[in-house]
Amino acid sequence: MLKHKKKIYSNVSVVLAILVMLLGACGEEMNQWEVNNEAQRFVMVSQASNENIINIGGRIEFSDASRGVATREWGIPDKDSVTVLEGDEGASLLSVRFDKAGEYAISLHQIFEDSAYAEDEDSKRDIELDTMYRVSVLPLIDIVSFKANILENGVLGQEISLQDSAEIALVDGTTVRYTFETEGKVNSIVDSDFDGGLLVEESTNVGNGTFDIVYNGLDKVFDLEAILARTNPRSSDTVKYVDFIKLIESQEPLTLVNVIEREGRAYLKFSRSIKSSSIDKDDFEVKITPEGGSEMTATISTAALDTDPSTIVLTLDGDQIYSDDEAVVSYTVGSLEADAKNSSFPAEAFSDESIEHEEINILVAQDYDYGFENTSSVSWGNLPAAGGYLPNVADHTTTVVTDASVAHSGSSYLKMAVNPAPGLATPPSRAATEPSLSAGGYHTFDADLGIYKVSVYLKTENNGGTRFGSLGFDSNCRLYVAAAATQGNFSVLRGWSSISPENEEWTQYSFVFTADRNSDYRFVPFAVNTGVEQLIIYWDDISMVNWNPRP
Repeated sequence: MLKHKKKIYSNVSVVLAILVMLLGACGEEMNQWEVNNEAQRFVMVSQASNENIINIGGRIEFSDASRGVATREWGIPDKDSVTVLEGDEGASLLSVRFDKAGEYAISLHQIFEDSAYAEDEDSKRDIELDTMYRVSVLPLIDIVSFKANILENGVLGQEISLQDSAEIALVDGTTVRYTFETEGKVNSIVDSDFDGGLLVEESTNVGNGTFDIVYNGLDKVFDLEAILARTNPRSSDTVKYVDFIKLIESQEPLTLVNVIEREGRAYLKFSRSIKSSSIDKDDFEVKITPEGGSEMTATISTAALDTDPSTIVLTLDGDQIYSDDEAVVSYTVGSLEADAKNSSFPAEAFSDESIEHEEINILVAQDYDYGFENTSSVSWGNLPAAGGYLPNVADHTTTVVTDASVAHSGSSYLKMAVNPAPGLATPPSRAATEPSLSAGGYHTFDADLGIYKVSVYLKTENNGGTRFGSLGFDSNCRLYVAAAATQGNFSVLRGWSSISPENEEWTQYSFVFTADRNSDYRFVPFAVNTGVEQLIIYWDDISMVNWNPRP
């Protein structure tokens, strides 16, 4: 072992000797360091990665590490709303605590010794530079009210008393809608404990203050711990009830509630718990119609009880249900029955029930503001794919409007107004906008490599105009998906859809997008007006779901 070590040291010595000779042969040039002393703005903000969105009582540090600064002056908001913990108007480091909810602006005026570069720019600006840092301070989550009602066929029914040890009797299979109001916007309940109750994803709307839980299991007593949270910046409040619901046997027949496709299989949701021994795959039939193809009957390999005791999962033999398939399921009366103690409750027959595709919006889990509920500003961008035309801000306006009576859901939507075209001899009016968070940062989302279906709800006013000459298009709007490697760079465009809504009602439009790189992406709404009136387009509820087309 000692000899082996000595050999290694000997080899290393030879390599080092060669390196010294090579470096010496390079002459004096390699030993001369070039120091860049040119004036350049460089400011670090401690919450920049969080887009300067913080909770009440949070602090942000602004550090001016610029080169060649002669003087600087920070502009600090109302001292009643903030507390300066370190530094002053002329300091290189400024630490500020924000004590009240609201929107704030911290300004920085710098005078350099010479014309200065701004961050990563290649050309110099002026000797004086002004910068504005937007800060959003959000209230902590605080539950104001919380209640529960039985939900029957989508209709709100009897209110349930929320008390520990109440053991309110509910029949097996009951769905309960919980409604809450909070100080501060809630966007997550993922940390909650429903004690075996199942969250009904398709009817839950946490952003609007509701979530639905279905309860199954004879004689089971349930607790509830609802953790209502905001994911960014993190804040939460909790309600908890112990032994407040007890399930009893239903006297109603076993009926089908809905059928969804999930990962290629059919999930049949029934009105109550099912006796597992009564399930027979031969009692079911699944028919599939591929896009552009003919109907075919699939072979069912297994039919089994899901972890939800009121749901049966059908798996197909050598096939699956794809995203672009239409599929139906039928049940012929056989042995299927409810899980009951004293009586037999057979399932009712059904025929050609549509299998709906489960579509989970991946933007929700990423806290992307798909409904513009937390968006208060927009930024302008150039789209080379649109002829490199950077629209004049005077030609259009884009604003986020809060009006629940107009929004498709929630309380806010994006309103894009594009002025009339200047004439057919010149390019039509165009507007490109990129929604940004209230703190000024871009909305971005992450997409794994794969295929997705992107959808958005639109409605218009004054959507008219004649076909624009040689370019051959009418007034239209598109939703671009751009790689977000560089802010403001739209040179790499992804899937887009040219769509022309013809009515003033909210209508959903979709297109398929392929993510071919591991990157952050962002959506860019775009509009063209060839008409003689101002075109107004309303945008709301963007969704992006996994899409698995039939090969």
